[in-house]
Amino acid sequence: MARIDEVRAQGWALIDQELERGVRSVAVPLRDDSGQVVAAVTVGTHTSQIDDDTLFGSILPRLRDCAAAIGRTITASAVFRGSLGGATDFAPEQGP
Repeated sequence: MARIDEVRAQGWALIDQELERGVRSVAVPLRDDSGQVVAAVTVGTHTSQIDDDTLFGSILPRLRDCAAAIGRTITASAVFRGSLGGATDFAPEQGP
């Protein structure tokens, strides 16, 4: 739980060669208009191609901007339609 709390506090997550040697990904939350996390935006790269300065100094800020722009689009779409609609309104059929 400590790691989850750390990720929440910093606002991003890093997978650094935990799943595959040389591959790492950084992800940021995608929030709806109420602030709920509804998805994540992630960028994966190879450690030989992107250094830490580029990953954290250039890519991460752009990734955050991207997530914020998508969040604004979700909010604008919800306001335009009058509700979140779509998949959020989906309810599986109830059994007999």
